[in-house]
Amino acid sequence: MTNIDQLPYVEAELNYLAPMTERPRYYAFEPEPGEPKSNMAHEAHRMRIHSLRPIADELDLDTQGFALLEQRSAVRDFWDDDEVRRVYYPEAERVIKQVTGASRVFIFDHLQRRRVPGEQDRSRWDRRLIQRGFDLLDYNRMGFWERNGYHAYGDPWKEQRYSQP
Repeated sequence: MTNIDQLPYVEAELNYLAPMTERPRYYAFEPEPGEPKSNMAHEAHRMRIHSLRPIADELDLDTQGFALLEQRSAVRDFWDDDEVRRVYYPEAERVIKQVTGASRVFIFDHLQRRRVPGEQDRSRWDRRLIQRGFDLLDYNRMGFWERNGYHAYGDPWKEQRYSQP
């Protein structure tokens, strides 16, 4: 495999969880008055983010745990949830089946990341490092399970799985 140091890269400031003595915590809901939403602190580290596009043919799902593919979409407006479900979901299902050999693929959800008017500007944290790539976030958003009755902090062994009794 190609030496990663030979690949093109950009440098960016990434935030990592700072060392702490207590267990990191973030409430995905409004906590009790006076209780902070999080006890986490972050430390910025300047890191190289390498482009894997030049070696995409050397990457293998079974070896590296991911594959780098190029797939064009017929979606014209990714902000249109209905179009994403109607056009992109079937496209993604076909690609995933083709690449993995899966007989069935079920896409249950997608999430659009947008700034919320009136909320604190998080541009330092939310900046997209690679356009159409990935986001590094300093906060948690409710996922599929939380939006559908489970909560983010429950202990299933104590029957704390559901947000509503």
